[in-house]
Amino acid sequence: MNENLSVTIFPYDPFKLDSGLNIINFQNQDEYSKNIFNFYQLKEKIRLLDDPDQFIHFYIDDQMQTSTQKEMDFVGSLQTYNINSMPNLKLVYDHIDKNSKVEYKDEFEKINLKLNELVFDSSCPFDGPFDFDNMSTFESMLKFKLLKFDVGNWQNYYDKMLSVISFYKDFTDKKLLIFHDLHKLLNLEQVNEMNNYLKTTELSIVSFESFDMSTKIEGLNCKVFSIDSDHVRFDY
Repeated sequence: MNENLSVTIFPYDPFKLDSGLNIINFQNQDEYSKNIFNFYQLKEKIRLLDDPDQFIHFYIDDQMQTSTQKEMDFVGSLQTYNINSMPNLKLVYDHIDKNSKVEYKDEFEKINLKLNELVFDSSCPFDGPFDFDNMSTFESMLKFKLLKFDVGNWQNYYDKMLSVISFYKDFTDKKLLIFHDLHKLLNLEQVNEMNNYLKTTELSIVSFESFDMSTKIEGLNCKVFSIDSDHVRFDY
């Protein structure tokens, strides 16, 4: 896990991220609301990604020389996030297509021979072999099959969170995911378990929150940056 990740949000000094879960808590409701609005603008590509004045930068080295947007993703609200969205499923399809061409070639050859035996050879006297384009057929099957993640075993938002993390870990090259309001959906034990699990992956998470906080919550094991109503920052 890269230990040199950080984010900057104007006008604050860089937030040095721990591996795992990081909470940035804006106790000033107006400031919190403005930041969330800006994130959704960025997600919808209303902000230009190459705009040097964009409000957030994500750094992947300790000298803060390399700022990148492509390695972070704003997930937003876990409540409304759709893991079976078309962009997500396209990433899954591309991954399967890229990694399966050699593995499935022999299987398709076997299917082709079996089709000739079961259908063509028994239905007409023509004795020449029939053939089809293996890979284009495979691609068509993937595109038109109802390929989707099974969410039937989710019991709570913790289960959904684990699935979202697994998706990004397995099908993308992202290093940072940004959520908001996780404190409303996960209890203390779940937050700590999530933090421990993330430390075994290549992903860090930042959750933007807005609640009163004078000291770090007892028993919480993740990094917390809390900015009070007067914009004074405390790191825990």
